[in-house]
Amino acid sequence: MRQVSIVVSVALLAIIGAAAGYAVGASGGEDLDAARAAAAAAGRSQGAEEGDEQGYDAGFAIGLRKAYRESFPTGYREAYEELFDNAGLASPDRIRIPKPPSPG
Repeated sequence: MRQVSIVVSVALLAIIGAAAGYAVGASGGEDLDAARAAAAAAGRSQGAEEGDEQGYDAGFAIGLRKAYRESFPTGYREAYEELFDNAGLASPDRIRIPKPPSPG
């Protein structure tokens, strides 16, 4: 009788242990799924932010080059004429404006 009660006790402990292990594993899986979903959302957000920043930087560089190219000849001519005026010399009739240097 004593052997039967030991066998039943061991079997009962094994069943309880298996049920507890299943419960812990199931909740761990839910935590893992939640962690994966949170990481995916964070990755999308960070990727969008970096993409926006890269897009802004590229747009800014294009705008800077365009504005620089458009304003360089006028600014160059005005600075050249001002230099001659400040020196008390007559400005030349024709001023050769070089190709603007790269702003970057």
